Amino acid sequence: MDDDKIEVVYRNNELERFRQDILAGNLCDIFLPVSFIRADGYVGAVYDMQGYERYSDIREVRASTLIGAVTSIMEKSRQGDRRYIFSGEYSLDPALVFINTRIPDAALIYRRTEPMSRREILDCLKHLLQPDDADVRGADYIRKALFLLSDSHKSFGIIRHDLMAVGTEAFRAEC
Repeated sequence: MDDDKIEVVYRNNELERFRQDILAGNLCDIFLPVSFIRADGYVGAVYDMQGYERYSDIREVRASTLIGAVTSIMEKSRQGDRRYIFSGEYSLDPALVFINTRIPDAALIYRRTEPMSRREILDCLKHLLQPDDADVRGADYIRKALFLLSDSHKSFGIIRHDLMAVGTEAFRAEC
């Protein structure tokens, strides 16, 4: 298989047909482009990660890239909500997150999860700002972003807007 493809196997009951159709039609930018192959008892998926790298593989990254990736997840989740793939119902596990460090942008591999609360979603996004094995340039901007994600009383829209401002500030500082 190509280096820019990743294969995932789902049990038949794990991924409803309408979600397969939405994902295969690339109607939700929050997920990597995917093709499905149905077989007895399972559904095979081939995700195209061209232009993206695994979040877990990043070793050096700018704060502006991480903040931009989290902001893009928040923005794209709104599109998913309109397509009946609701935020909080799919995993934000770092192993399923892919980042385009050039734009910055993020996309996911779909994995259904137990519905998450608003607080749990924000905690997952905070975790994405703190990669385990990466050297992050611009730690002050990451701290600002973490603080913004800690305020669960603000709407996602306001948090996203404030994160974009911090990300822009970090980008201008070349961090």
